[in-house]
Amino acid sequence: MTITIAHLYNDFLNLYGEIGNIKALKHNLQTKNLTVKVKNIGLNDPINLENIDILYLGSGTEKNRTIALEHLLKYQKDLKEFINNPKKLLIATGSSYALFGKTIIDESQKPIPALNIFPYEEIVTNRIVKETTSQSTISKDLVYAFENHDNGIINNTPWLEEGHHEKSFYGTYKIGPLLIRNPDLLNNILKKYLKNKNIKYQKKDQSLEHLAYLEFINYKKTKIKIK
Repeated sequence: MTITIAHLYNDFLNLYGEIGNIKALKHNLQTKNLTVKVKNIGLNDPINLENIDILYLGSGTEKNRTIALEHLLKYQKDLKEFINNPKKLLIATGSSYALFGKTIIDESQKPIPALNIFPYEEIVTNRIVKETTSQSTISKDLVYAFENHDNGIINNTPWLEEGHHEKSFYGTYKIGPLLIRNPDLLNNILKKYLKNKNIKYQKKDQSLEHLAYLEFINYKKTKIKIK
């Protein structure tokens, strides 16, 4: 079976190493003997969601995000159907996460209507620039990530602090890249997704990924400065 991953606006919403999340998704699925195809979709390209299994959006500036929203609004109905389909998966990290709520904050710090698929709203807050540690409802491990934003979300349904999970949608302000840094989180997202597609789940040997995760935790605890 072939799984098609679409990296939406890969050249436009790409502030924080988003390609790392794509590589993590691809590698994990390939270890389950699945063929994986990655398709980059830009602002000038049509979006045919019927031929896409996993849709990913990364983080961008307020200006770029607003431009992306104008393009996405053409596919509002299709995106809602995609999210309602249990055999699909949509992951949005960083600022793109807010696009699926009622409002986003534009570059002039004003709220504007977004895709309105979920009831949450983006609001102006104090800027957050820090490494974060949080619990997730789908991972036994603590989730380590980075945040850099001056907006917040209200009325969300968190699966991860500063995030929203509903049906086939996983959205969060967390970056890092998030899926590279948190192998158990990635594994559990894909486990549920493959089960919904009736694909027999084969647990991946994550010894190397987990070792990197533990090394990072040790670094954070001991606060060793890298020279």
